[in-house]
Amino acid sequence: MKKLALLISILTVVIYSCSDEENTLTPNIPEIESGKTLVSFAIGHADDTKSVEDNKTEITQLMMQPGLSSDVQPLAVEVQQIATKSYEALRIDSTLRVVVYKRRPGGSTPDPALDQFIATNTYVVNNEYNLMPTLVDSAGSAVSGKASPLYLMNDTYDFYAYTPAIPLSNDSLIKINNGYDFATAMAENITIDELKSNVMFPNLNRQMARVQFTIQPDQSYPDANSIKIGELGMNLLHTSAAPYTLKLGDNIIATPDTTDNQVIKSSKFIQTLANQVQGVDYLLPKIPGSLYVYFNLAINGVVQTYIAIMPNVTFKSGYNYLYNVLIKENGSTAVQQANCYMVLPNQSLTFPVAQAVNGGANPVGPWTASVYWQTSPSFLTVSSTSQKNGTITVSTTGTGNGLVVLKQYGRICWSWHIWGTDYNPSLTTGFTASGNVIEVEGGEVHRYNNDFFSTTNKVIMDRNLGALTSQPNDSSAYGMLYQWGRKDPFLPSGLKVQGVNTSVNGGPVLLQTSISNPTVFYYSGFIYYNWAVYPGEYWEDDAKTIFDPCPPGWRVPDDDVWDGFTQTNIVQDPSGKGIIYTPSKSFFPFTGQRGYQYGNFKNVGTAGYQWSSDESSGIIDFIDYGESFFFSAVGINDTYNLPKASGLSVRCVQD
Repeated sequence: MKKLALLISILTVVIYSCSDEENTLTPNIPEIESGKTLVSFAIGHADDTKSVEDNKTEITQLMMQPGLSSDVQPLAVEVQQIATKSYEALRIDSTLRVVVYKRRPGGSTPDPALDQFIATNTYVVNNEYNLMPTLVDSAGSAVSGKASPLYLMNDTYDFYAYTPAIPLSNDSLIKINNGYDFATAMAENITIDELKSNVMFPNLNRQMARVQFTIQPDQSYPDANSIKIGELGMNLLHTSAAPYTLKLGDNIIATPDTTDNQVIKSSKFIQTLANQVQGVDYLLPKIPGSLYVYFNLAINGVVQTYIAIMPNVTFKSGYNYLYNVLIKENGSTAVQQANCYMVLPNQSLTFPVAQAVNGGANPVGPWTASVYWQTSPSFLTVSSTSQKNGTITVSTTGTGNGLVVLKQYGRICWSWHIWGTDYNPSLTTGFTASGNVIEVEGGEVHRYNNDFFSTTNKVIMDRNLGALTSQPNDSSAYGMLYQWGRKDPFLPSGLKVQGVNTSVNGGPVLLQTSISNPTVFYYSGFIYYNWAVYPGEYWEDDAKTIFDPCPPGWRVPDDDVWDGFTQTNIVQDPSGKGIIYTPSKSFFPFTGQRGYQYGNFKNVGTAGYQWSSDESSGIIDFIDYGESFFFSAVGINDTYNLPKASGLSVRCVQD
């Protein structure tokens, strides 16, 4: 039986080298010359059967549900680090490059920057697990062609070896990308003469992190007999820049140079079981930072999207990271309760009316559901209701906004905002090269440069709640307006509806009055500052409440999401219709506001406002004021106090 190694302890392995056609370096001596010795190479130690060191393993088990777009909080997590030493065989068809240097006079240590370059040759592992000379392409893969052996003058040399045999640049530099199983070795002060012509390298030292994903359904899928996966994407925050430039003899050091994106293509996954797939890739080391993972998976022919955001992940050179991902079915198909639902164009959605019960409406007995208003004719219809199941089904044609109300005995008990849009912030399609932007279906989600996003690993939408675009110079980017603590949307300036239009009336009023009149904007005049008689924490810091206006999985943001916004990273959009936060290129339109005194529009086209879920602090009437983000062409204020009766925009953050 053949040994899976590049070492035979008694037999000398004779290696024929090649002149590398891809290499532009010129050896300092002719290839064949009288007095030279044919040099052979081997890798490993006499008592080893493998050649690439892989002596550390971290195993992580995750439980995921379909469509998950928030932090992965696994139901079962096991992290195990194994310290036993093991080796991985250099695979058949792997290539190896050997680089030869002659030590500078008086040099006590090798240094390719100072030493004399002599030659370089490339080899391939054949079916007998011997190193044979070969030509290589720019990716370091073996190609056909005549290869020549390596001859050296009798002398003392330093030998460097690495796999795969990608080309050198400037005699001693290697450019390494993600995806390469890059490993190195060195043999110093080796004298070549008639008595010694074979060079033994120690085991190759893996410079990359090996990452393996094993994906399969858990026991909640008893009949899952078919599984197929598309590509798996990873966005690596705080990783070494790719390509990484490495000097011969050095090791790769993880640095916070950039955010990198790597994809394991579906062709790299193998079907290990009927209901299990496994994919492997090799990544440059990364310092602690978030790891974003997304993939589309078909179980029994049904495709679901999975998104994981894992904080404080570190990839170290030579470590083998095993991610065992279990797909959980339980509870994955139920529509969550919310006051707003996003519906794709020309689609239907069934949602529960339980939100009305939780909000105190408690519709006992027969009830009806109907469209109260919509932004375009026939955009929205209530296609069916179920008293038994407590559900409403709506259908859309195109995009727009609308309000569906539940009535009992002619009185509105509850209402839901239907946001018809092709924007799906929970369906990730890929990651950009920037850690501030993640591509999703129909747009993007963003992260800002501050502690909120770095510690929570959340994302925020690229547009206002109710907006039909995130593009500047388009009034449909305005979205809806909201009074602090109310769940129902109000129209921005210039937008008309089919149905019951927004009206204004004096407040403050009881909470139930506001629920029964979802299109009435209750102003406060100059005496009161709140729309509610009894102020309450209808929105809460760091929590989604029963009156939160955002869709499932999203909520009104805390005030610290805008920390770090300064005049240096804010510019006015060329259209003059808003500002742009430059790290993520987030557009904030000048929607203006509805004033708290009489509900009239103010500062439309010159300023914008974004509600936070925080009540104001540091002022006497904090229960009547909320904190907001104010911005205009001349300045910003990320803790701008305004009366809760004001009507401002909302940009939802991941719950």
